[in-house]
Amino acid sequence: MKCRSALLGTLLFAFSLFAQATLINFDDPGITNPVDNFYAGDGVIFQTGDWVITGGFGQTSQPNLAYSASGTGFMNVLAGFTGVFDFSYGAFSDSTLTIFDGLNGTGTILGSQILLTNDPNVFDFVSIGFSGTALSVAVVSGGGQFGWDDLEFSKGQEEVPVPATLPLIGLGLAALGYSRRKKAASAL
Repeated sequence: MKCRSALLGTLLFAFSLFAQATLINFDDPGITNPVDNFYAGDGVIFQTGDWVITGGFGQTSQPNLAYSASGTGFMNVLAGFTGVFDFSYGAFSDSTLTIFDGLNGTGTILGSQILLTNDPNVFDFVSIGFSGTALSVAVVSGGGQFGWDDLEFSKGQEEVPVPATLPLIGLGLAALGYSRRKKAASAL
């Protein structure tokens, strides 16, 4: 019984080493409300008065999406996030999304991508990889020309690479097996 508890504890610890993913889908605040500090409990704050929630108008943005009223909106992630930023977007004009290591769309650029005009009824999925810890994402577009949904990122801690964790788990399992065999042999 103790071996099972130790094994379960080891596995839970190993899986807890991975960063927690955050998903923002804009379905909670309500239609036509500014996003602002709605996600502050998750450590995510949007530029005040700029990001507005509206009903989705395509299959991939249902039921809601957020658009930048000014066309130059930003989002801050106070704990920082690492590795990859995923989202879906629709744009009536070419836009640029930039990931920064400072708040409010400032500091060093960690990643950037031009987002081409697309069919806003069929959002495109984008995944931008980068190195470092990002604190903000800024979008430059025309006012009301860019909308996004299903923002996903890992915040707070670096992900532990799978190749590093698997040998550690294997070593722990081998140690448990050896301990069990030793205990069984001494019981004879």
